[in-house]
Amino acid sequence: MIVFAGDHLASDRLEEVLNRDLAAGAITPDYAKFLRKIVRLMFKHGPLGINWLWKATLIPLARLSVPIPEIMAVHKRFWLAKQVALCAMNFMLAAEAAGLGTVPMEGFDAGRLRRALDLPRSWEPILVVPIGYAKTDPPKRTRVPLQRVILWR
Repeated sequence: MIVFAGDHLASDRLEEVLNRDLAAGAITPDYAKFLRKIVRLMFKHGPLGINWLWKATLIPLARLSVPIPEIMAVHKRFWLAKQVALCAMNFMLAAEAAGLGTVPMEGFDAGRLRRALDLPRSWEPILVVPIGYAKTDPPKRTRVPLQRVILWR
């Protein structure tokens, strides 16, 4: 079983990540400067949640006339779940390529799982993915027909 979890406080380690990327030559100093500004804007709630409040109220109103990207601090939990799910998807694709079977599971008691694994309180368990060899060879699968899940325009 693999537990995929995300850390709500990951943006607090921005400097550590930027320094590693700069040292590796993965980003330029100008891009690091841009990230320092945008991450603060996108993720910080501010004192007493004031930044969150204006992002939650004014941005949806402004979006009626001007396209504005999603602000992560407003829906941080949802954004974190999407990022973790993308990592889990890559893991599951790699497992499939290696001949292993996986099944993503959600709907568990995250608090109990966090305590059982002794995860820090800031870590949110998003998915549990068992991995192993399928009983059938090849595994039987059912899928919704492609024309039912793709909207053609």
